[in-house]
Amino acid sequence: MSKAVKVGLWVVGGLVVLVVAGLVIGGYLLYDKLDEGSITEETYASIQVGQAESAVVRQLPRQQSDLAMAAVEETPAPPKGADCRYHAAKIDAASDSVPVHRFCFVGGRLTEKTTLE
Repeated sequence: MSKAVKVGLWVVGGLVVLVVAGLVIGGYLLYDKLDEGSITEETYASIQVGQAESAVVRQLPRQQSDLAMAAVEETPAPPKGADCRYHAAKIDAASDSVPVHRFCFVGGRLTEKTTLE
């Protein structure tokens, strides 16, 4: 095997390693972003319409889910005058879609909680 072929194989091998590493890191970052603003189904079920906003907000992650926020444009309109927060549901890896939970507040009370698919 000539020296040029050996160098070419090393270059191709190095590129393959870089691409695989990039995919692994990208997958982890996506999973981390999805998880940081998400809530469990237990948390969602424990929150009741009519609760004080301060009580609900204490149960939710500080940051809304970036992916949930991206889905906002495709959702039904929130109640008039409502201030809404969006959080993705924590899902297992086998799930095809990520439900988004919307919590809308009017006058310091939770007036709507909806799961958007």
